[in-house]
Order: sequence, then structure tokens, then C-alpha cells
Amino acid sequence: MGVMMTCGCAAQGTCSRKGGVVYDPPIPVCITHDCLEPADSAPVLTGRKARCVYFGPISFRSFESNYVKLTGCSRQRCTCELPSDPGLPFFIYQGAGTPSATKCRHCGYFKSAHEKSGHRCRGYEASGDTGFDRFYCGCAGWD
Repeated sequence: MGVMMTCGCAAQGTCSRKGGVVYDPPIPVCITHDCLEPADSAPVLTGRKARCVYFGPISFRSFESNYVKLTGCSRQRCTCELPSDPGLPFFIYQGAGTPSATKCRHCGYFKSAHEKSGHRCRGYEASGDTGFDRFYCGCAGWD
């Protein structure tokens, strides 16, 4: 689709009806975050790189290691890194000002989780621009 949404993702589809409201023509939607709001302006992606969400070695504390344990997938690491492009599957811009930039640098929790649940780590510190955007290359399958 290529349309950037306010959640930071590229739209993965369109919505023609939701909650009794009919959209004609259908509007872009981020199905991951149930976001129906296109961003006012597209981010500048010149010179930025996007890495697969499974990029790098598997950490035994991460979701990826659980994926390997549960599925038996023998993938040890993904090395997919491409120029950032909203046309990449499940593309997420992770620059400054996006929701992903509000994750804690130390624990990965969002700022709201620190405030609402009293989550403790070394202290909330926003990660800011991660330097890389994310997408999914298909290395773990499409089903």
C-alpha cells in the first residue's frame, strides 16, 4: 500500500466497514494496531535501513527463542537488511516521534506501562530513534 499510518506502520490493507460506519471508497488501515488514521506526512526514509523483526542472533530471553522452542524452526539468525520502504511487508518506521520511540531503552516496555503498572527497571528512558526501521522478510514462514 505504501500509506503511512499514525501508529508508525505502513497500511497493510483497506477497511470498507467498521462499527456500523461504511467507508466508500475504502480507507487504508494498519491491521496490526487497528489504526485507521493516515499520517499527515510521510517520514523521510532517505538513507534509512529496515531490518527484519528476526534480525540478528537469537537471544534466549526473547520471543524468537520461544518461537524456535515451540516450532522447532532451526533458523539461527536472519540477516535481511534493506533500504526502508513502506512497500516492505509489515513495514514499521521507528524514527523519533513514533510510538516505538517511546519504548524504554532498558526493558522495552512502553512509557504508559511504566506509569500505569508501576513497572520497575533502571528507570524509564525513551529509546528514541532506533536507527533502523522494521519489516518482516518471511524467514519464519507466512502461515
